[in-house]
Amino acid sequence: MPIANCVVNEDSGGAIPNLVELWAQASGVDSKEMTLNVIRADAQVGRHYSVMATLYLPSAWPEDRVISLQTGLAVALSDGLGQPLEKIHVLTLIVGSGHVVEDGKVQNWDS
Repeated sequence: MPIANCVVNEDSGGAIPNLVELWAQASGVDSKEMTLNVIRADAQVGRHYSVMATLYLPSAWPEDRVISLQTGLAVALSDGLGQPLEKIHVLTLIVGSGHVVEDGKVQNWDS
């Protein structure tokens, strides 16, 4: 259930490529369960980033997979949107068991 919400600024170009496939390739994780939302920014103040992504991952994922998914996302966004890595910001939030509802059911992965 890797889910990424990516806020993209105007300097990231027009067309959006298939970022999920790029992310899967860069992270080595199957794309079947990945979701990536692209949100166009109206404005950004303060420190400038071309893309700011928030990545949500279940707490059941081992640390090496977390690292692979977050760095893979940064690489995919950089490559896919033609922006240098220093203009890509990824914040990873770990979601605990019981804090996701899918198909109307609370998802528990601790048991």
